[in-house]
Amino acid sequence: MSGAPVPAWPTLAIVMPCRNEARYIDDSVSRVLAFDYPPDRVTVIVADGQSEDGTTAILHRLAASDPRLSILENPARMPAHGLNLAIARSDADIVLRVDAHTAYPPAYARLCVAAMQETGADNVGGPVAAAPGADTAMARAISVAMSHGFGVGNAGFRTGVSGRVWTDTVPFGCWRRTTLDELGAFATDIPYGEDDEFNARLRKAGGRILLDPAISSTYFTRPTLRALALQMYRYGRYKPATARRIGRVTTLRQLVPPLFVAVVALSLAASLALPAALAVALLALGAHLAAGSLAAARAVPRLGAAAALLPLVFLVMHGAYGAGYLVGALALLAARAPD
Repeated sequence: MSGAPVPAWPTLAIVMPCRNEARYIDDSVSRVLAFDYPPDRVTVIVADGQSEDGTTAILHRLAASDPRLSILENPARMPAHGLNLAIARSDADIVLRVDAHTAYPPAYARLCVAAMQETGADNVGGPVAAAPGADTAMARAISVAMSHGFGVGNAGFRTGVSGRVWTDTVPFGCWRRTTLDELGAFATDIPYGEDDEFNARLRKAGGRILLDPAISSTYFTRPTLRALALQMYRYGRYKPATARRIGRVTTLRQLVPPLFVAVVALSLAASLALPAALAVALLALGAHLAAGSLAAARAVPRLGAAAALLPLVFLVMHGAYGAGYLVGALALLAARAPD
């Protein structure tokens, strides 16, 4: 195998939580089993959250043809529970998380482990390229928005980086088993965003997270506005819980969407008594749509006519995320309020 020399290839457990991924699971798991990491050093553990779409049958068919693959039932159905179950099942030196909604190249695992060995990083990952989740204009627009600076801010793992950088989070993750043992399990009381909470906990403990552009993968984005809105709402909904857990917000960029939503919502509410306040809401919405339209104009060579959908996609992304964040923040305040 080519690549940077590694003194000895450690044992590797590849863990995947999943639920209802029949469309992607065959290709994703088959790619993982085809990694060019020494096969006698690898186990693959999938925690299936009681899938109802045929995912389970596909997994057991794959497991029947490769003894390295084992399937666990995750009755709680949520990713954090699945991760904890899969990690507890293995005693490998390194644990690599993968997701069913993503396609990985053959060198993915090897490059993660090599980068960890070379740099001493406590968590390693790489940028994800967004690919449409369907062959529609809307799906193509969503995939562009999910890797655009206006859509996701300065998240390097989505927009890309030119070289290795130390960062606040990476997708999926690759850790030494000793790191996982020291930090404890993934938080099961944060249903979505367990990776953000874990990475924040790791950094608070002095750990370092490496984003390496050589470690690439392709993520299939949500195909419809409804699915995108639900995803972004969930992302935002549990960010305040993570911030409360570690005592600070993980990144300032996460505060921009809730601020935007709060300005629009409060201005609209105030306009019922003070009509002039409506201008503030319209100004905020107009500025957002103008910025989205500028991004759309620049995306025409890549998207063609589908670029016209980008302003709406950006608005849904930020609106849903911001609304989720505000709901999460209000839920925390309500829980702390005296009876």
